Amino acid sequence: MSNTFGTGTRRVDMAMRGNVHRQRPDWMEGFAVRRELPGGGHYLICFRWDEPRAMRAARRDFEYWRRGPWRPASYSIVRVSRRDFNLHRRREDCRSPDCPQPVVRLSSAATR
Repeated sequence: MSNTFGTGTRRVDMAMRGNVHRQRPDWMEGFAVRRELPGGGHYLICFRWDEPRAMRAARRDFEYWRRGPWRPASYSIVRVSRRDFNLHRRREDCRSPDCPQPVVRLSSAATR
């Protein structure tokens, strides 16, 4: 058995075992950041399994866009399944009314 990662079965099994507890079914709900665009559309970004981590992701995204010439209109946290989040990522500048509605609305001052 080789000690190189990926060639020895024991090493691969150990690596896989570490991720088993983190894997959750795609139908389970988590939280995502909804980035509202000035033109009325939105994006879902930064899927997280718990709300505090989603809030931190919203703050980081706000800080990233804060100094640029283009800024999102607002941020909110939405409850969404992992599967729906992955499907939504394929939409460009989504304006669909059936998208997840905010659980928590964040103003630009709240994300600072």
